[in-house]
Amino acid sequence: MRYSSSWKQHQAKENRKSIFSVFLTIVLLFAIASGFSKGFSLTSKIKSGKWDGASPFTIAMGGPKPAVFIYQPDSKEIAVLSVSGETLYEGGNSSNPLEKISDASAQKTAETLSKTFGAKIDNYINIPDTLDEGKSKEMFKNFASLTTPVSILIRGKDDEIKSTNITRLDSLRLWWKVKGLGVKDVQFTDLALLVEEIIDASGQKVLGVDTLSLNRQIAQYLQDSKLTGENINITIKNGTGVPGAARLAASFATSVGAKVVDVKDEKAVNNKTSIVANEKSFTSSYLAKMFNCDINVAQNDTGIGEITLDLGQDFAEYWFK
Repeated sequence: MRYSSSWKQHQAKENRKSIFSVFLTIVLLFAIASGFSKGFSLTSKIKSGKWDGASPFTIAMGGPKPAVFIYQPDSKEIAVLSVSGETLYEGGNSSNPLEKISDASAQKTAETLSKTFGAKIDNYINIPDTLDEGKSKEMFKNFASLTTPVSILIRGKDDEIKSTNITRLDSLRLWWKVKGLGVKDVQFTDLALLVEEIIDASGQKVLGVDTLSLNRQIAQYLQDSKLTGENINITIKNGTGVPGAARLAASFATSVGAKVVDVKDEKAVNNKTSIVANEKSFTSSYLAKMFNCDINVAQNDTGIGEITLDLGQDFAEYWFK
């Protein structure tokens, strides 16, 4: 009996899948066995993650040449956007309004690059080496390898990473999503030239980040199709007492595809950020997670089906302290 070439190709593909499944099972069993032999429980190591696996996964990469890593699940795109660590940005601290990007501590890496790009970045890693296109692709190649699950379960992070807040569960989810992609799929863009003249405290002109241009670059990878599909009008009320807080919040929201139609400064100061909406929706839930706040389902003054984001002092204390 003769078989067509397409049938043979299909069988070869199925065989590769079977071999991979067997290999992955062996890898995980080995990791479990190694875990017990080292005297720890995997359930204690694989803590609950923050990533839902559907929205873009972002990592602020701190070091001599800071960058943002983005995995976009909808388009299966991977992007690394780098900036100059010597560039100044507006940190929001009244006593020291301009700060150098590379001066941020490990724990402040995500906060610093969030302000730099005008987009909320939840995760961070710090690496000692200068990150260029070759280095970023090498790191991705190592991460996408078949041995990564063992490394994640036993060690938690790569030896090249000094510190991170990414959980093992989120690392495994990310690996599962990108394991079929190659270094050719990593788009590296050096944005060090996106700077503009700003005035420092002494009245001198210095080079600072061009946040608007950087935001346009990163937003193309962060758009969520469900947010743009709902197209719900959002009003942001600034009850923080801090000028500029609403502008940052609006930038965070629009970066992912939310539709901000109005920003207002309130005289009254709120203690805690909250969302008011006529009914729960994907947009209201997404924003509640982004701003770590509750949703109050009640009639609001912005109209039926619309959302009001009331910023409180908790937002200002985190981003402008």
